[in-house]
Amino acid sequence: MKIRHFKSRPRIAGLVAALALVALASGARAQDAARSGLPDDPMQLASTTAPSAAFASGKTSWGPVQIVVYKSKRSLALYRFGNFYREYPVVLGANPLGRKRFMYDARTPEGRYHVIDKRVHDRWQYFLAIDYPNDKDQQIYRDEARRNLIPREDDGSLFPIGGSVGIHGNDKPDEQARGVDWTQGCVALQSPDIAEIYSLVPVGTPVWVVK
Repeated sequence: MKIRHFKSRPRIAGLVAALALVALASGARAQDAARSGLPDDPMQLASTTAPSAAFASGKTSWGPVQIVVYKSKRSLALYRFGNFYREYPVVLGANPLGRKRFMYDARTPEGRYHVIDKRVHDRWQYFLAIDYPNDKDQQIYRDEARRNLIPREDDGSLFPIGGSVGIHGNDKPDEQARGVDWTQGCVALQSPDIAEIYSLVPVGTPVWVVK
């Protein structure tokens, strides 16, 4: 009996390639979902007393470090590689209640942000700039401006929305130690704490600021 040899290698190779493409597409969709799934409110996922499963599962798309600022607790929680690392005491804007609405209101923003720049600072040792105002802040500002809820300058122009908000050190160590809120909206820490955070936090780090 003559044995027939089937030429199956090209067919198998094609099947393997097709499966590889499906796997790559699924992985890309999962990464996109993780990026778009960053919550506006980290209270749903973050705890300063235990590692966050959500941070851990999303750490590849969120980066190696995450920051959560709890305004009511006056604390900054730092996560590394999905695990709670350390909590630092902070002080806030001189008018700390409520989200930041416009320049001069001395409020600290609330929402989801990212570190967009980091630099050494002559007065505050180190400065981590965040992307306030984000799209949501700007939309709220426009809505409130249409409803005449934004104060006006003497010339009738609206107070601007503001900016240049970040996380930095403090040249008032005594007030910082007493927990006195004094900034125009930034989050301020003791000098040793901001030095450590500065060394650990890269540009692009997500920052959630919550009540």
